[in-house]
Amino acid sequence: METVTTIAIEPNHIDELGHVNNTFYVAYLEQARGDWYERAGISFSQMNERGIGTVLVRLDIQFKKELLLEDRPTVHTIPHRLGNKSFVFRQVMYNQRKEVVAEAAVTNVMFDVKQRKSIPVAEEIRKFFPKTEE
Repeated sequence: METVTTIAIEPNHIDELGHVNNTFYVAYLEQARGDWYERAGISFSQMNERGIGTVLVRLDIQFKKELLLEDRPTVHTIPHRLGNKSFVFRQVMYNQRKEVVAEAAVTNVMFDVKQRKSIPVAEEIRKFFPKTEE
């Protein structure tokens, strides 16, 4: 299941060079993953109620174009690879002209909050990922 999230750029996201600061790209990607979980039927709050969560363990971003205050970016979040306790999203950020602004591979680990350790990926997440060959 691919999701598309529209991002609102705010004036405080703009740095001294007149474009969106790189730290906000990370926040935009996180917002889009939150939307993905919500649409998958297991929001951050639902995970919290169950005592589970996801931990970001690797974030690889390639910045391709700058974003300006007047831009209207979207983030496409695509399930890419599934392990037993980890999973990888591919995320692509576009501007309103459909130009790729940034691409990211985001590795997450499913996490038991009480025991503070990794656990198998929840079925609500697992079912949306491509099947891997055994």
